[in-house]
Amino acid sequence: MLLFLFLLVGLNLSAYTQLWEPLGGGASWHVKDVYADTIDNLLYAVGDFLYAGDSLCHGVASWDGSTYRSVGTGIVDTACLPHNTANCGVLTSIHRYRDELFVCGGFARALPFNHTGNIARWDGAAWLEAGGPNGNSVRLGSANGELFAAGLFDTISGNAIQQIAKWDGSRWLQFADMGSINFYTFPLVYTAEYYKGEYYFGGNFESPDGHNEIIRWDGSHWETLGTGIHGSNASVHDMEVFMGQLFVVGEFNWGAGNAADNIMAWDGTQWYKPFPNLYARTFLRHLEVIDGSLYIAGSGMYFDTGSELKGPYGLAKYDGVTLSAFGGDSIYVPDVAGLNGEIYISGSVQLFNLPSSDTINFLGHWIGGDSIDASIYQPVRTQDPAAPAPLVTLAPNPAQSQFTLTLPQGSAAADLQIHDVAGRLVVPAQRYRAGEQVDVAALPAGLYFVEVRMRGRVEVLKMVKL
Repeated sequence: MLLFLFLLVGLNLSAYTQLWEPLGGGASWHVKDVYADTIDNLLYAVGDFLYAGDSLCHGVASWDGSTYRSVGTGIVDTACLPHNTANCGVLTSIHRYRDELFVCGGFARALPFNHTGNIARWDGAAWLEAGGPNGNSVRLGSANGELFAAGLFDTISGNAIQQIAKWDGSRWLQFADMGSINFYTFPLVYTAEYYKGEYYFGGNFESPDGHNEIIRWDGSHWETLGTGIHGSNASVHDMEVFMGQLFVVGEFNWGAGNAADNIMAWDGTQWYKPFPNLYARTFLRHLEVIDGSLYIAGSGMYFDTGSELKGPYGLAKYDGVTLSAFGGDSIYVPDVAGLNGEIYISGSVQLFNLPSSDTINFLGHWIGGDSIDASIYQPVRTQDPAAPAPLVTLAPNPAQSQFTLTLPQGSAAADLQIHDVAGRLVVPAQRYRAGEQVDVAALPAGLYFVEVRMRGRVEVLKMVKL
């Protein structure tokens, strides 16, 4: 049995408040992805634009808080810009792996080299080739500190690599045997995530074995998540771990047998609707954890405030207790990123349909302060207190510097690792022996998930670090 508390509060936004401004003048054409790089402390944007602000960027630009700069000579051939043509593609995503930035898309030629593939990398001084999948539908994703390329391909740089590849620091390798999946329709993989010790991949695919739109790899074989995600041409566009749950957005509807429309959560054993008073009637594109809150980007979100149904909205944030819509109604937000306390959005349109008709030129910066359009009080789902107790217990909890696990009778050891609320591995896998203490003094204060594996089972325990 699930326990929820619902207290609905509606808040009004001034009708003509300016909410957004173009970021440094915006971009000259479509922005497909924005990426907040906390290592370089820069915001990166990629797309099929020629200029960002007054800077000639050739499809990839950095923003340092005041100025755009080109990343080297950029990537896309000048013949493709500012508009895409039949012979040219666009940059669709950007990710960091260690000391390098990776970009991908459907480009066939790139500056400064003749590039026949769809992935390139920036080492801080020059653009380098990073392999060429034999298909245009390629996405980059990161999970557990690793970089993945996924999409509709079966070779990279002449090597047999099918649908999901992992970068080992110098080349792409097959992530796992895809033969058991036996896709029979459009195997497009869009996104990767790491949750409770397993790798998850989402996209637009189906198989006779019930691997529908989302799959997970346990280290030895592929598994389904319940019965998967259902619907005619359904798809998963993004995933994000937040407060111990795996949130999933895309294009899927309740009527096809899903737990909700276009946004669901997976708790490790079952799907559920995380926001009973949110109605996501059209597709959702992106999830991002920013400053401790989960941001949801897309379009068509309606809020049931108790007195009225408000919307549609394209941007919302959830702090674990309250879900709030902000940014104006009737907007479409493909991507959102946060850096140094600021919120940025990308767009495939020049004019956002905001109350003040703000023109953001494909890259927007939030200047609306604390203004919100609607708010719903919906805490993270809690389990029935009568549920069976776990086999493993942890004490003290909260922990200041160390904790000890109590294992089942007859168990002398287990494998242990710790993740933060975003799913990042913060304490690598180690062998734990009964009675030992685990040192967590170096971890920042907050909530963590202690994963314990033994006897073929996995237990995940919440641990609060003081």
